[in-house]
Amino acid sequence: MLQRLKKKRENRNKAVSAHHQKQIDRIQRQCLEVKHETDRTILKLKNVEKETTRLEILVSRYHKAIGGTTALDENRKDVKIQRSILENRLEFVEQNRTLKIKELRELKSKIDRARRT
Repeated sequence: MLQRLKKKRENRNKAVSAHHQKQIDRIQRQCLEVKHETDRTILKLKNVEKETTRLEILVSRYHKAIGGTTALDENRKDVKIQRSILENRLEFVEQNRTLKIKELRELKSKIDRARRT
């Protein structure tokens, strides 16, 4: 009887340990998957860093070729000033045009009145 109880315990322990072993194996597989995914992500990150460095070098070369960033800023500033000057000129010309049209209408109406009388 005592031996039966010992065998039952051993069988139960074997079943429990087999269950635990399955869980341990599953967790180990998950850990390996996470490790592989992490490795792939690290490789992608390194590639992105390489590409970023390459592009930064290209940008600095382009800046040197066109005279640096100050030249770009000065060019933008000059274009902005030129644009505002042209807009002001256009506005002034439009005002003069509307004034001349108004004067022309008044003159036409005076001519029409003079013809009628």
